[in-house]
Amino acid sequence: MDLYDREELLNEQQGGKETKERQNKIRVQMGAMGKLHNLVVHIRASSGRTTEFVKCAGRRIPLDNRTRWNSWYTMLKITQEQTVKEALVSYVEKYLDAGTIDKRDILSPED
Repeated sequence: MDLYDREELLNEQQGGKETKERQNKIRVQMGAMGKLHNLVVHIRASSGRTTEFVKCAGRRIPLDNRTRWNSWYTMLKITQEQTVKEALVSYVEKYLDAGTIDKRDILSPED
C-alpha cells in the first residue's frame, strides 16, 4: 500500500503523465487488486463508459483512494456482487476487443 501511495502522489505531481507505466507498476505490485483498480479507472475515465457500466451493473464500483481506509474493501465487496461481476466480465470483453484494456488486467478465476 505504501508503494501505491507513493505512485499516486508521484502521478499527481506529474500531472497524470505516464499512465500506462503506472498501471503496469500497480498491477505488478498489487496483483489482483491492482488489476481491479486499473479496470475501475478505465470505467471511470469516461462518463460514457461509466454510464454504460452503471446501466449494465445497476451501480458503480467505487474507486479506491489514499484517504479512506476502507475504500479498497468497499471496491472489492461491491465487485463480488453477482450483477456487478457479470457486468464487469462483459465490459472487459467489449473493451478488450476494442483494444483499450490491457489484457494483463483481465481478472482470472484465481484472482
